[in-house]
Amino acid sequence: MCSVSDATEPDDAIGEQGRRVAVEVRVSTRRTWGSRLVSDPGLRASGVIIGDHNDVVAGAGAFGRDWALPRRWPIALDDGSLVFRNDDELEVD
Repeated sequence: MCSVSDATEPDDAIGEQGRRVAVEVRVSTRRTWGSRLVSDPGLRASGVIIGDHNDVVAGAGAFGRDWALPRRWPIALDDGSLVFRNDDELEVD
């Protein structure tokens, strides 16, 4: 897991709203149904980013497949669930 100081590293990402996404930042994301994000924007879940997997995230070509690719951010949701999302799937609260 990353420390608080990691939140200022240059690998930080910018979320949908243009604000910094980093470890220990509170975010919201759409819920999932199976392996897909739910299209209804009202079905959102909030939580805190608990890690950064940027070192293992790569394009589909790196894995020889285009399915089950790793996502950058593990997020502990308020309801106790753990989800993984990429930068463009997050909004900073």
